[in-house]
Amino acid sequence: FLSLDLDLSRSRYLDLSREFEKIKIFKAVDFAALIDQLTALEAEIPSKDAPVEVRRAFVDHLLQIWCDALGLNPEWLTLSEAEAKSLNNYLYANELMVRCKEAAVRVSPQVWAGIEERMLTVRDEG
Repeated sequence: FLSLDLDLSRSRYLDLSREFEKIKIFKAVDFAALIDQLTALEAEIPSKDAPVEVRRAFVDHLLQIWCDALGLNPEWLTLSEAEAKSLNNYLYANELMVRCKEAAVRVSPQVWAGIEERMLTVRDEG
C-alpha cells in the first residue's frame, strides 16, 4: 500500500507518531521508543535514486517498526480493492462529520460528544 515514490522525509513519519501520541488513539504505545526508532532510522533513508529494491526494503522496515509499535499484524494492512474503497468511504464520511461539527452552531457539545464516540466505533451487527 505504500508507494515507492513516497517522500520519505523525517518530518512526515515523526510528525505522524507525535500526532498519534497527542490524540491518544493507541493508548498502550511507547511513543518515546517509537520516536527514537524512527529518528535512528532517519540515517538509513535511501535517496530517490536508490534502486527500487533498496527503497522497498526501507519501506518494509519502516512499516514493520510501525506495526510492532502499534501492535498490528502487517497482514491486516493488505486490503482488497473493495475493502480499500469501503475504508476510503468510511473515512470520508467521518471527515464530513468533523467538518459539520466545525460549522455547527446549534448542536450542543454533549450531542457532538455522543456522535464522536460512535464515529470510530466498530459495532457487531450480530
